[in-house]
Amino acid sequence: MIRGAAGVIGAQMIDATTGGAFSGSVSGFITLDGGTQTAATNSATSEGNGYYSLVLTSPETDGELVAVTFTGTGTGSGLVCGG
Repeated sequence: MIRGAAGVIGAQMIDATTGGAFSGSVSGFITLDGGTQTAATNSATSEGNGYYSLVLTSPETDGELVAVTFTGTGTGSGLVCGG
């Protein structure tokens, strides 16, 4: 991902009960440079088999360290970091 440029990131989500692919609603939260976590502008999109993608806006990638947390009811959180 290029700093300050819109981009797409993804995470594999697992159903906490069955251990299989998660199929519910997923939200994304952004943390830049260890700051306060904020909700992502866009909604996460299911790509199938528990994989979700999230389009980040250019302000959401404008940091030395970009951390994206994916959450959904009935799944453990997925965390993706890049710097």
